[in-house]
Amino acid sequence: KDKLEQADFQKFPPLKEKLIAQVNHMLDKDIADLMAIVPTDFSEPVIRGGAFDDVKDMTSPFGFEKCEGIDLGAGEPDWIVTKERAKWDDIFQSLNPTKGKITGSVAKKEMVKSRLPKSSLGQGLETG
Repeated sequence: KDKLEQADFQKFPPLKEKLIAQVNHMLDKDIADLMAIVPTDFSEPVIRGGAFDDVKDMTSPFGFEKCEGIDLGAGEPDWIVTKERAKWDDIFQSLNPTKGKITGSVAKKEMVKSRLPKSSLGQGLETG
């Protein structure tokens, strides 16, 4: 972020519209045409065990680390929040809520402990 703030975007070379059009065509048409000729009959056995134990997406190589971040818990039968719900409920109760709510200053004091960037914390406080 600091480096971008110091960058002079006027000095960047202009976009090459023809090249961008070619890449867009490749992404829109050529890759789709290639995918149409890739065989879909996978008669080879699925690899299992070891490093592959946690692989959930068997249809695409793009599933690597798919169950992390925003996709954490994807494909699991239970809501991902229930795994750690008790921990967060205990933290919330330790903040002495009144009628199920805490004040903004109490929330801020607790959220600062996460060491998230101020911009992210600000968004969390604005939605509350």
